[in-house]
Amino acid sequence: YTKENKETKVRGKTDPDTSVTINERWVIVDTTGNFSYTLPLLPGENLIKIVVTDRAGNQTMVERKVSYNP
Repeated sequence: YTKENKETKVRGKTDPDTSVTINERWVIVDTTGNFSYTLPLLPGENLIKIVVTDRAGNQTMVERKVSYNP
C-alpha cells in the first residue's frame, strides 16, 4: 500500500469453482481461480478476513492483519 492511496490490494488463487469473500464482500474468481480486491484501509490495525467456500459448502477462512499509519 501507499500512504496516499489508503488502500491495499488483496490477491490470491483458489479453485475456479469456489466463491470468495473478503471482509464479507463478494470477490470475483476468474476461470483459473485468481481473485483480487482493493481494500480501503483505516488508520491503525486492519483485519482482513478471507473466506473461500466450495460448491459443497465447505469453508476455509484466513485472517491477516495490516497496519496503516498515515
